[in-house]
Amino acid sequence: MKKLFNKFIYTFKKFFLIIFIISSIIFYITLLTINILDTKYMIPIGITLFIINLIFSFLILRKKNKKRTKITSSILSTLLSIILLFTSSVLWNTYSSIKDMFSNSSSISYSLLVENTSHYQNIIDIDNKSIGYYKEDKYTEKAENILNEQIKVEYIGYSSLDALYEALMEGRIQAIMIMDSYKDLINNNDTRVIYTFKININHSGKTKDINFENGTFALFISGQDSFSSTVSETSRSDVNMLAVINLKTKEILLVSIPRDYYIPIHGKNSYDKLTHISLYGSDIAASSIGDILDTNIDYFIKFNFTTFMKAIEYLLPLDVYSDYEFTTDIYDETIGNTYHFNQGYNHITNGEMALQFVRARKNFAEGDRQRGINQTRFLKAVIHKGTQPSTLLKYKDILKSMNGTFLTNISDDSIIEMIKYIINHNGEFHISNYSLDGSDAYKPTYSTGNNIVYVMIPNQETIEVASIYIQAILNGEVPDTQKDPADLINSSTSKSVKKYSYEERFPI
Repeated sequence: MKKLFNKFIYTFKKFFLIIFIISSIIFYITLLTINILDTKYMIPIGITLFIINLIFSFLILRKKNKKRTKITSSILSTLLSIILLFTSSVLWNTYSSIKDMFSNSSSISYSLLVENTSHYQNIIDIDNKSIGYYKEDKYTEKAENILNEQIKVEYIGYSSLDALYEALMEGRIQAIMIMDSYKDLINNNDTRVIYTFKININHSGKTKDINFENGTFALFISGQDSFSSTVSETSRSDVNMLAVINLKTKEILLVSIPRDYYIPIHGKNSYDKLTHISLYGSDIAASSIGDILDTNIDYFIKFNFTTFMKAIEYLLPLDVYSDYEFTTDIYDETIGNTYHFNQGYNHITNGEMALQFVRARKNFAEGDRQRGINQTRFLKAVIHKGTQPSTLLKYKDILKSMNGTFLTNISDDSIIEMIKYIINHNGEFHISNYSLDGSDAYKPTYSTGNNIVYVMIPNQETIEVASIYIQAILNGEVPDTQKDPADLINSSTSKSVKKYSYEERFPI
């Protein structure tokens, strides 16, 4: 009986040794597959696992060793097996969540609008009628294909939303086919919706790889003016920020850009405010910003406020500085309660409070200018908290909550490579921030036609200062944000500073 028991114990210990060997192999293969560590780390990890396996094999299988030594070694190998398998699972789930979080596809919602007093009630009622559309809508053909499956109509294009609206009101067309993101730019009191539908857009063929050899790039960060659960490429942007990143020097510059900035649309001889330019696509908005700042902005990332509220919950609490004391209003039932903020640091404890802080603008005499400052300060706090070791335990939940809620043109491989780069080059990033400014005005815009709307005319000095800061980051330097702007411009030899004014480059 004793002999049989000893044989059982030996087999039992051998079994757990095999489990540990398999766990080690699974862990190492997982690291190789997700490819987040450099060879300089992978080789020592592999050697360490091999040595540990040899030690446990020696302690457990060698007949001359004491029973206590064999049992203790078996227990330790079992505990390590659990740790290795758990870590492998976490790493794989995190890797999968990262790939799922950043989407290269999106859906765009459309509506059919009719004149408010018309007798049309559904899509069948406009069969064999005339439908107007906005010529600048690059997905018109896809939208028409969906409608053509149900009705036969004549499509008439218009060069502005103003002209499209007038044609409906004058009876030259019986309905308007329009993206939902454009609807607020026309008079909704005179129209009503009789049909809605969506089209799916895949951008995977347009993704770009980041040049990690160079180590510098500019990223347009856009916050969608929507509480939808998905992100649309063609939607107004409430948050507009340029992040200029130097991975080698660990320097980041955040440039806040007012949503109503009146700038030329890239590729067109026309002006619009930035929030409207985003309706034509984040790539167009990024290129338009790049034009005024003399900077190539190859990448963009877009999120919505639903994403924001989900993600921030896992990083709270955050301490964010405010220049003013203010109390927010309930201007959208989706946000919820009002919140009071003090001058100085505020302890932000929930997603609604965070969203109220970054969206508030009517509370300030400076309006959107101050909102941009608040947004950059908040993003700095998020980046700082997100790089803390304590946050690592929450990454799985953070990434899972944001599944598919970012839209970007950065390739999946580059996103993983970016994470790998940060992990393998230890150290926090130094973050500088700057806000573009301008003067209030009322002008016609490309999207609204002849209608006069509020805009912000860019300030020449802030454009030049931002260009100098951007060039400093790209050159591997630290931006001198403490220097007087006038002295900075006069002393700068940066090639990004032009000898002619913004107005000369882009006559309004």
